[in-house]
Amino acid sequence: MSDRAYLTEAMPMCVIWGEDDRVIPVGHAARAAELAPKARVEILPNAGHFPHKDHPERFVKILNDFVRTTTPATYSRARWRRLLQQGPGPVAPLETVDEPSA
Repeated sequence: MSDRAYLTEAMPMCVIWGEDDRVIPVGHAARAAELAPKARVEILPNAGHFPHKDHPERFVKILNDFVRTTTPATYSRARWRRLLQQGPGPVAPLETVDEPSA
């Protein structure tokens, strides 16, 4: 995700990782937090690669809280196109993006 992490500036992100993940080590969660500093990163103790299976109630609690407390992204095709074309850099506020006429 490192080549597209800049897109998370325009989109809320929640990462839930198992502390005992043997497939993708938990250290990758710290890297995700570095690349996407606005992301919510949760590490679940005593969970492996499938934290939603190891601790479904805790997983759902985190997910519900994230959805309840996070303002959703607003989709603008023109904005996403521009972000993908320009690559990493400051993200323009939504108000500065003009939608093409239909």
